[in-house]
Amino acid sequence: MQVYKGSSLSLELSILNAGVLSDPDDLVCKTIAPSGTEVTYTYDGADGAIIKTSTGVYEFNSAKTDENGYWEVDIDASFDLTGSRIKAVRQKVQINALETQGIVS
Repeated sequence: MQVYKGSSLSLELSILNAGVLSDPDDLVCKTIAPSGTEVTYTYDGADGAIIKTSTGVYEFNSAKTDENGYWEVDIDASFDLTGSRIKAVRQKVQINALETQGIVS
């Protein structure tokens, strides 16, 4: 996936538990900039970065990318089953943020 510097990172997340779309007990997305700066977003509705669109389906929109290079998004969805914590999903996505191209007139 490629985005331009200054754009936000947008992903649609489908969370499955035993092959069925399900809402996790915890959902966290963390962006890691090329410089190593990390920003963590938690689904709780407070910052609006992770939005539930239907059961087990979420939309993630980060703050705008401010660095060129490969960004990483770490997605962590967890379920509490009978008191034991099970990490259902842990996915890393690499995104190449490109410098915007200007038009010379």
